[in-house]
Amino acid sequence: MKTLIKDIMISVLVMILLLVCDTPGSANFRGDISQEPIIQQIEYEILNSPGVFCSEDTTKNKAENSKSSVKENGVKSITELWETYKKAKSEVSVALENNEIKKVISNLIVAGECAMELGRPGIASWQYNNIGHYSIEEFKRLTDYDNRIRNLATLKNSTERKEYLNQTKSLFRQHFTLLETAEKHLLNAQIIDDELEKSRRTNAIEKNIEFINWVRSFIN
Repeated sequence: MKTLIKDIMISVLVMILLLVCDTPGSANFRGDISQEPIIQQIEYEILNSPGVFCSEDTTKNKAENSKSSVKENGVKSITELWETYKKAKSEVSVALENNEIKKVISNLIVAGECAMELGRPGIASWQYNNIGHYSIEEFKRLTDYDNRIRNLATLKNSTERKEYLNQTKSLFRQHFTLLETAEKHLLNAQIIDDELEKSRRTNAIEKNIEFINWVRSFIN
């Protein structure tokens, strides 16, 4: 009888221990805490590590889990940065068609910043150089640059040439702020480019800076 009671008590204790160990959120029988937060942190780090690109279908749940953390810290994911970059470049194309140089510049700045955050300094340098390029093109359009330089070279009458020269300088001065703004971004492009291998981008930046320096010298 005593043996039977002892066996029953042991069985009851075992069942109690099993129930306690299987309770959700509790410490397991070895005293280890739940590993779920560690796994979520590893997934978050993989999802947001540089150079890791995951499809939306395979990472939907991971993206949802990490979304709040990304927003709270104000840090965009790799995918978000590329989407912002592509949207900015698309806006540049539209702005160019409408001769909206301010929108061109603002969107190229966004594209450059995204490229830097993505660890693509070469692409970023091109964006800042393009601010210079398109600003110079707009300057030439506003001042009828090509025709004026051609006319200055062909005018024979010194009096007419002097008057036309003064008009041209005045017009160039009127729009020179556009080039001054561009110059700041070109210098930024040059700083980035100096850390990279020389390429045709290097020459493009230098030529754009040289043009601005020539106009500055001309109007002074």
